[in-house]
Amino acid sequence: RFKEAATIRLNDYKLREMLAQVLMEMSAYEDAIQHALASLTISPTYIYAHLTLGRAYLNNGDFSLSIKTFRHGLTFDLPPDVREDFESDLLYAMKLEAKEGEAVGDRKALSEATVVRPDEKVK
Repeated sequence: RFKEAATIRLNDYKLREMLAQVLMEMSAYEDAIQHALASLTISPTYIYAHLTLGRAYLNNGDFSLSIKTFRHGLTFDLPPDVREDFESDLLYAMKLEAKEGEAVGDRKALSEATVVRPDEKVK
């Protein structure tokens, strides 16, 4: 029903943002990103669309875009509870990005490691 309403009310930025939230609940992150971006195209200062977009990027595994979006959202004059949401989501995204970086580094080190067969001597 949300998708149907969004096709009728194309300029309703709140509806687009709500649809993005519903799509995230359905694990349709790419669609959620598109609707959050559509909401921001209509109303660039709608803080909840920034928050939803950051979360959609985060759930889609796009940590750097998520971090960028949360940081941009923090530049707005936000109510304290919404600022807290942006800050906690930003910290979480940064932790995930760092963990992913560590995992990539571990895989790279492992792939570059010298493999020694049991019958060989280590030099």
